[in-house]
Amino acid sequence: MSLRVIRFAIVALCAGSLASAAVIHDNGAPDQAFGNNIAEYIQTDDFQVAAASTLTAVRFWALQSAAGDYLGSIDWYIYMDNAGEPGGVIASGNAIATQVATGLGGLGIDEYRYDFNLTPNINVGAGIYWLGIHNGPTGNISFVDMNWETTAAGGGNPAGEFDLLFGDPFIANNSEKAFIVFGDAQQQGQVPEPTTVVLISAGLAGIGLLRRRGF
Repeated sequence: MSLRVIRFAIVALCAGSLASAAVIHDNGAPDQAFGNNIAEYIQTDDFQVAAASTLTAVRFWALQSAAGDYLGSIDWYIYMDNAGEPGGVIASGNAIATQVATGLGGLGIDEYRYDFNLTPNINVGAGIYWLGIHNGPTGNISFVDMNWETTAAGGGNPAGEFDLLFGDPFIANNSEKAFIVFGDAQQQGQVPEPTTVVLISAGLAGIGLLRRRGF
């Protein structure tokens, strides 16, 4: 077995691991109709976790006047639920999100899709949590036109915002946001899938063969 084959096995194993990330919560597709500003506010919406999971990534959509309205990073927050509102912060960070123009929108407002990783990953139990996002570092209050897009689906508690300019408390704005939370269910004693076992075996066998040949 050549080193190339081993490398292929390792790459395939990594690809399988990335592809295994599941949708933990899908709040609905963007509606190209409305959005809430994430430049002056931390916008929030709740999501449901059905079983103990590791949260790994987030996707959301935004309506904005230009691609440059995105300031290059997203401050994110995961809150506990407190009687239908965001409670204490259990995790937060700043992430560089990938920006993709969807080609949708209208009236001078374009739609963009954003994906970012939650680093470090977050282990949570079953329950209700809140996602909060802000355009750029939270201390940077700008007046660009970047709006977390709404969805006609959604559900749960009314979404809302924290006004960073005036320091107001949480205010419900009753607009369901378009977003997806990705992750992996936590399973005790999980057995690797057959494909994973084959790849690992192939890699180990190849390494042993190369050692015997003196590579």
